[in-house]
Amino acid sequence: MKDHKTYTYFHVSEFNCTPDEITNILGLKPTGAWCKGEKWGVDDIRERKKNFWRYKTSESTNDYYTNIHFKELLDKLEKQKENLANLPSEVKTGITYVSTCYFPNIGVILEYELLERIVNLGLSLDFDIYSLSNDE
Repeated sequence: MKDHKTYTYFHVSEFNCTPDEITNILGLKPTGAWCKGEKWGVDDIRERKKNFWRYKTSESTNDYYTNIHFKELLDKLEKQKENLANLPSEVKTGITYVSTCYFPNIGVILEYELLERIVNLGLSLDFDIYSLSNDE
């Protein structure tokens, strides 16, 4: 059986400045960033639709405890709370949880305390869950 992989990331989008400016405001080095119009994909014909900046937690395998990833990310973001408030007003910010697994039944439980911390930071919340077959 293939490994189940999970991680979370904080993202900033819809900004009109450069990703480097977001990095300077937040004081965090992104794990990924791009600008609207950049070409991407295997054949470089797809085009990015918006500016995007993200900070990803460490990826783990065969870890079914969602809360560990959120706690790691929130501990980091809460230290940057003042910097988050300095982001341009047009930006969208949020946390995305990503899970790639090879079984059909997937459940996600998020502790109330973690959800409250997300709300207190004013972040949106997204779950990207991919249930794949063992043949993929």
